[in-house]
Amino acid sequence: MSQLCEQKYCTGCFVCADNCPQNAINRVSNRIGFSYPRIDATKCVDCGICTKHCHILSSVDKQYPMKLYSYKGTDEERLKSSSGAFFPLLANTLLSKGYHICGVVFSEDFLSAKYVVTRDESTIERMRKSKYIAAELNSVFIEVKDLLDKGEKVLFIGLPCHVAGLLKTVHRNDNLITVDLLCFGMGSPWIYKESLLHFLKKKRHKVSELILVDFRHKPFLYDSHTVIDIITANEKYTFKAEDFPYYNGYINALVFRESCYSCEYNSFDRISDITIGDTPLGHSDALGESIILLNTVRGCDIVEKLIDNRFKALSEDQVAETKNRFIVRKTPEKYYKIINCKDYKTVEKYLTQKAHTTIFVKKVKKVINRFAH
Repeated sequence: MSQLCEQKYCTGCFVCADNCPQNAINRVSNRIGFSYPRIDATKCVDCGICTKHCHILSSVDKQYPMKLYSYKGTDEERLKSSSGAFFPLLANTLLSKGYHICGVVFSEDFLSAKYVVTRDESTIERMRKSKYIAAELNSVFIEVKDLLDKGEKVLFIGLPCHVAGLLKTVHRNDNLITVDLLCFGMGSPWIYKESLLHFLKKKRHKVSELILVDFRHKPFLYDSHTVIDIITANEKYTFKAEDFPYYNGYINALVFRESCYSCEYNSFDRISDITIGDTPLGHSDALGESIILLNTVRGCDIVEKLIDNRFKALSEDQVAETKNRFIVRKTPEKYYKIINCKDYKTVEKYLTQKAHTTIFVKKVKKVINRFAH
């Protein structure tokens, strides 16, 4: 029977399952909602196709960034985005050139997130803003592959591990543009959902009343990117991250997928054509600013046609600072306790404990302000 990568390194891209000719790979979830592939020994014929497509067992080539820019859209555009509003500029430009846009949107009830492929402008608008939870991939790689096989053009924007999964499915293609994000971590979809549901219940709101969850309140408050808005039909709640259990767990790296603690894409070398992140708050204003890494000739060609006074080339000092963002993260001891909890109330106790020091929280905030996508 074929052997998949170790579970602690699995990013949940399910390229192995997508490409299995025997449909011998099932999806199983752990207690905090992350899905993993499991081979059905009764169906597996040991063809090895799953291992050949695994980006952990057979890595994707990385590129050293060729050029780096910062970008500030208009105030109006930045208010609607999580950083400097570079994504809508790129997406709308390519949409006008016939591209399909693939990115992440919240579900209609804001209890989950998923990748979608579309040419609908209203759906692309929903791709704005950070979703600090693991997004469901479903069969999006196959959908993109089918479009490319038909000669269609696609812009794919997602986490670096998901870009890697896509490239293992379709390889690099002249009709495909890949954009990855400077990622802080992939948050537990189950803990996020339960945290939100418990909050709504406490405030006596129905899920149907929820109209917005915004992890990046703007203009940025309290000298931090990490302020969350939860808006219902009749009320608006604004919290510092440490005052909302899930978000506190996120900024303290307690609710990630296990592979995030040993992420091989946590480096200055990138796998996509273009990388987007944001500048630390101290280097921008309260409406944010994007940082853009152009990693391939194709990425340079596309973006440099858009260059105007909203773009600035990064200085040598800023490039050096960008390189220093990539840190080795250890798996917190508390993480192993959380993933073995049998109910959300127990999880919440770990997420709201004040055992960490103020200094540690400030350090974590500085890291997420650099990595937030």
